[in-house]
Amino acid sequence: MTIAPDLRRTYLMNAEQEDIISHTRGPLLVIAGPGSGKTRSLLLLAMNLLLNKYAQPSELIICTYTEKAAREMQDRLLKFASDLAYHQDLASLHIGTIHGICKQLITENTHYTHIENDFTVLDQFTRQLLIFEEIDNICTPDTKRFLQWYWGSPWKVAGELGISFDHITEELLFDKLKETYGPTSPSSLTTDHDRLRYCLTGAYTKYQKILERRNFLDFAHLQKCVYNGLADPETFPHLTKGIRYVLVDEYQDTNYIQEQILIKLASATKDNNLFVVGDEDQALFRFRGATVRNILEFPQKFPGCKQIHLMTNYRSHQTIINTYNRWISSIDWSNPHGTHFRTEKHASSSSSQHKNYPAVCTMSQTDIYADAAQFAELVASLKEQGKINDYNQVALLLYSIKPRFSAPYIQALQKKDIPSFCPHTSPYFLHDEVCLMLGCLAWILTIEEDRNTNAEDNPFSDYLLTCQKQLQKAHLSYPQFHSTLQYMRKEIALRTQTPELEGKLLLDFFYRLITTSPFLPYIKGTRSHAAQPQNLEILSQMLQTFQRHYRASDTPSPDPHAGAHTFFHTFLRLLYNDEQNPYDASQQPLPLGHVPILTIHQAKGLEFPVVVVGRQDWLPSSSHSKRQKALQEFSHQPPFEPPTRIADFDLRRLYYVAFSRARSVLILSAVRKPGAPLASLWRPLPSWAQIDTKSLPDHDQLEEPFKPQPRYGFTSDIQLYTTCPRQFQFFRASAFAPSRKSSFFSGQLVHHTLEHIHRIARDGGLTTLDEPALAKIFESKYHALLQSYPLPIDSQQKTHAWQQILSYFQQNQKALQNIFAAELNVQFDRSTYVLTGKIDLLVKTADGIDLIDFKTHPRQDKNPALVEQYKQQLYFYAHALEQHPEHRPNRLFLYWTAEERKENALMEIPYQSEHRHALSNHLELVVSHIEEGNF
Repeated sequence: MTIAPDLRRTYLMNAEQEDIISHTRGPLLVIAGPGSGKTRSLLLLAMNLLLNKYAQPSELIICTYTEKAAREMQDRLLKFASDLAYHQDLASLHIGTIHGICKQLITENTHYTHIENDFTVLDQFTRQLLIFEEIDNICTPDTKRFLQWYWGSPWKVAGELGISFDHITEELLFDKLKETYGPTSPSSLTTDHDRLRYCLTGAYTKYQKILERRNFLDFAHLQKCVYNGLADPETFPHLTKGIRYVLVDEYQDTNYIQEQILIKLASATKDNNLFVVGDEDQALFRFRGATVRNILEFPQKFPGCKQIHLMTNYRSHQTIINTYNRWISSIDWSNPHGTHFRTEKHASSSSSQHKNYPAVCTMSQTDIYADAAQFAELVASLKEQGKINDYNQVALLLYSIKPRFSAPYIQALQKKDIPSFCPHTSPYFLHDEVCLMLGCLAWILTIEEDRNTNAEDNPFSDYLLTCQKQLQKAHLSYPQFHSTLQYMRKEIALRTQTPELEGKLLLDFFYRLITTSPFLPYIKGTRSHAAQPQNLEILSQMLQTFQRHYRASDTPSPDPHAGAHTFFHTFLRLLYNDEQNPYDASQQPLPLGHVPILTIHQAKGLEFPVVVVGRQDWLPSSSHSKRQKALQEFSHQPPFEPPTRIADFDLRRLYYVAFSRARSVLILSAVRKPGAPLASLWRPLPSWAQIDTKSLPDHDQLEEPFKPQPRYGFTSDIQLYTTCPRQFQFFRASAFAPSRKSSFFSGQLVHHTLEHIHRIARDGGLTTLDEPALAKIFESKYHALLQSYPLPIDSQQKTHAWQQILSYFQQNQKALQNIFAAELNVQFDRSTYVLTGKIDLLVKTADGIDLIDFKTHPRQDKNPALVEQYKQQLYFYAHALEQHPEHRPNRLFLYWTAEERKENALMEIPYQSEHRHALSNHLELVVSHIEEGNF
């Protein structure tokens, strides 16, 4: 129950925070209000465990709700470690979203699952696309007819099936459904709910088989894979090995399967060290399956657990706190049948010394355009009077930022030359560079001459005409460009159908096109420099996604343009018609000089000096879908909140989050008048028109937006830049998707098989490995790679890869018996960036630890430049391991797996102190070039 002296000296903390940070044993529940320092307290608790040696980094799991929040947690933890002179390597710490933690656990334990290396995690669109393309394999004809009657078009059915599969997976309903509807005859079904459940049971069974065959996981099955492993007594010890503490932020946003996973991970020790922090008043993600009951019923799951309330707000003016306190407590939260629907609590300010000014007021106009004009005038006047010194200090929060809600505000701000930042409002496909690129590809591949007969009824057909017009404009500006396209078109005509044409055609031409004059203005520089290539980056990722889903081997066709036609008239058409915006700008830092226009959900976790909560005349509704109602009776738990009260609960929580984002000024805005539940909150508040703005506080201190500390992989970043700065610019500084070659496939096949062998041997399973077992592993890796890469190797290359595996296994039995670590993540923290890497193998010998890195080609004695590059890689690994005395290597080796004899394959690399200094100088030079954008 002690706080490390260095930590206590370095950071201020109140009594409740001290109580949290000093907790070391048993379950802990922290109910934390807005602005109370909950995340800081959780991370300082983690640092206290490390400083007091209650845990090593590898023994901690820290998770939160969003990837952006997880990145911030990583950087804050690194900053704390630096402040406190904690020098242990934090690379082994599991930190991220719950989905991210599950992915880490699967990656580290693939040999205990049916999942193979390089598994693909499907997002919402790619999952819907997979179901759409496989609909006839997932649904019987009768099921398909019923679901189209129930939900609509095949594309709509695919989307609803995906959401239903999520619900079945996350609520662990399938076993009950299968037990009930597996033996059921369709003729015995009497209600639509029965028919829907019957159809979902059959479709889900087939969907799972497709995921396994394709080596795919959706986000729900990513969690289900870990849950299954934790529920299996044989694999549980492997997945939980070394885990001592599980720390969870935003616990109110977890769902049923996540709760079960976290509880099982924490049960790795008898103390059940599950520390959760959250606030049921800020539970916003019911629509994603989250349930507030997890945090409210935590004390029942862990009787006698320690509970702490962290309710002192260090962010907001007392009047703002009073306002959101009054709002959240304005309804009855009691539950006569069990746990109340809200914890009894009351937020308070950290200080009574607040300047006396009207910190909360209202603003209304007769219509949306007048309301938007008044908002723009407010922003301009605050800036002119010095009440803000950057436009990003005023945020407009709306329930929805679709154009019909946000466009009037954006336009009003533009009239006053005030920039705004509003994620997802700009249609992706209408950007000039996207239209131009698609116009080029369509012309080269003669797509405009190969339309569907119903194209005139399809809005995507009109979009292709827009792309053609953009191409015609480029011809006028760049006269030589047309001849370039003609050359490419003739090249297509000369090709015959090959796997390379089908699999690599689009990305090949994409990369040739972006080096031509019309596209150069979009790709020069990086995101932080002159140009912003992100729209073209997204297009390259779409092409790569298409390659993964549509491979020549799946749909052989005599038409050399068949793959390209499918890309345009199926893949892109679905994206376009569904109005998908593939770039999640809300996960990026808010730009300086722009007024943020965000949804309340996007603003969660943020704060601003001035917040305007707009359109309170338009209140969202909350309802259960037919799907949810049909599946509810198969849930493991009865409904927690009465359906008749859910809409009111959700509205209170939504605006509680919105109001608590404000630090100094909160303005409630509506067209004409607010909705009924908000009217009583408005009545006592003054109008903005009555406010003397001179009384408002000045904001001299401009807070820099959060910028994640750069992370560079030694091989993927440092060595790529050293080899080719321009490739680094495209594939790392920017996020263009690379086009893989068959040699890459072969190398991955060898590496993945070796990794599997090493992990089995490390865990004591060497006796289970013989030639047939190796062959089975090898074939499994081969078929998994076929799902990810469109260019498989030929039979000769495959035989050569197998010979490398067999030769290695036969000649290294002693080393395989003494594996100390395999695929070990390492991290080297510098003052302004972080370097990461992964070590292939550490082996115990009589003289100490041998570090071995595998290269899947013949020994390269005659290529000193390449060998020097590999030496630097080993030097980096050795340097990073100096933080770990138990891991510190005695000798460094390269192992060339393509060599038949071990004495030729194994190359020792000497390592002295001067190598470390030379490496440090090299790293600083390369990173400085990267940061300066010298490509």
